[in-house]
Amino acid sequence: MTIARSFRRSALLRTVVLSLVVALIPVIAVESAEAQAGRTFGRNKVVYKNFDFRILKTEHFDIYYYDETAEAAEMVGRLAERWYARLSRVLNHEMRQRQPVILYADHSDFEQTNTSAQFIEEGTQGFTEILKRRLVMPLMVSLHETDHLLGHELVHAFQFDMTGQGQGGPGLDVPGAIRLPLWFIEGMAEYLSIGPVDPFTTMWIRDGLDLEDGFPSIPELRDRRYFPYRYGHAFWSFIAGTYGDDKIGRILTLAARTGNPLAALQAVLETSIDDLSERWRNELETHFASVRADTRQPDEYGRRVVYEPDGEDGFLNLGPSLSPDGSRLIYVSERDLFAVEMYLADAATGRINKRLTRNAVDAHFESLQFIHSSGDWHPDGDRIAVAGIKTGDPLLTILDAESGRILDELRIEGEVGEIYTPSWSPDGAIIAFTGMRRGYTDLYVVNVDT
Repeated sequence: MTIARSFRRSALLRTVVLSLVVALIPVIAVESAEAQAGRTFGRNKVVYKNFDFRILKTEHFDIYYYDETAEAAEMVGRLAERWYARLSRVLNHEMRQRQPVILYADHSDFEQTNTSAQFIEEGTQGFTEILKRRLVMPLMVSLHETDHLLGHELVHAFQFDMTGQGQGGPGLDVPGAIRLPLWFIEGMAEYLSIGPVDPFTTMWIRDGLDLEDGFPSIPELRDRRYFPYRYGHAFWSFIAGTYGDDKIGRILTLAARTGNPLAALQAVLETSIDDLSERWRNELETHFASVRADTRQPDEYGRRVVYEPDGEDGFLNLGPSLSPDGSRLIYVSERDLFAVEMYLADAATGRINKRLTRNAVDAHFESLQFIHSSGDWHPDGDRIAVAGIKTGDPLLTILDAESGRILDELRIEGEVGEIYTPSWSPDGAIIAFTGMRRGYTDLYVVNVDT
């Protein structure tokens, strides 16, 4: 096997109680708790590497890094100080202690962290500890995603520091923020780390206005049907845009002290929750009126292939890839309670022909990289290239398209930390893929035969 770096280098990093503090990929967070628990039941965290951490100190942060993250740590330190300046100004608060940030080169390394005994799934991006206050995160596939994740988790660090009941410091006080609902805490973190405009939030809220039961009132945001990250983000965008960013910190501290976010909103904003809910809904309807009038429903221009209203086909179906002749489809789904698996289906009917992986009973793949990746078909349509993680290292696996039998494994040890989006060359001799190494993403090619 011959591997080579190709194309241009990307300067990406140069230039709940648990749910309360964990940043999740949005599409993963809509899964049921039962589904997530089922997939991790009986699985143990395995540590394959020994991480020799050093500390980079900035004005307000201690950045813990190792060799693979040394260069990126300096960038993260600058980003963190920029976030500190923004958040301390908006929330009118200075942190009572230095903030530790533990940085991992990629998600595979992050999953091996000993800061948490819990099994970390692919959908978990990062977390901030409630008591020790350590912010733990991997570098993401783009500078934008890394910056957002860092900002989101630093909002949690500020929330915990602002609502602590003791003298401050790791392990010395329990923050009142843990009593507040996810839409309040996570929505605030999204607003302060993204800003008022986000395409995912726009998509969720636009569709939410057409729900059969109507758009939720503020008290109804506790209902698990309403994704707290997106609805909460929209809510805080409305509050800040209407009343000003300076109200956010005041609402947070009062809500954490009383444990009643609705009462805190009423007291600080001097309005009733009913009036606030109505005003929010009216402003959204006005804002989206022209868009909704011109929006066609998916069924008007397409046909659902993999879909069952009762969730029998799974609530999470990702990474579709059509065969060269367009007759077959591979995709990843959590329809199996115990593992995320890859399926082969008829592209016309959606009927499943074969489950290509069996990670529930044979954990060949520790990860299918399904968040940022999908499989790719050989030009002949008889083989599939799949990116994954095995024993902590990235590998490309070649599967028989009909049986799922493993035809070949191309281990990429030492070259990259993670691989995404494999793509066959037209002659089937080479596979190109995106690889992440030391906090950078590059394009690589591998000769399948050598």
